Amino acid sequence: NRGVKQGVLAVLTNALMPSVLIELGFLSSAKDRAKLVDPAWRMKAAWAIRDALLDWEEQERVMQGKLRK
Repeated sequence: NRGVKQGVLAVLTNALMPSVLIELGFLSSAKDRAKLVDPAWRMKAAWAIRDALLDWEEQERVMQGKLRK
């Protein structure tokens, strides 16, 4: 247990646009580093993030329809 570490991240403090911080691994982990340098793994991760965002968008659309009724 290394404890919780915090830092000021500009991407999360800009109120002009929504932002998301996605942590894909730790550089201190050899296993994570191996994944992060693998182009196939990165592509799979990118598609998974895209699919999750599209699913979220669809869920929002459904909820908006329910709220209007």
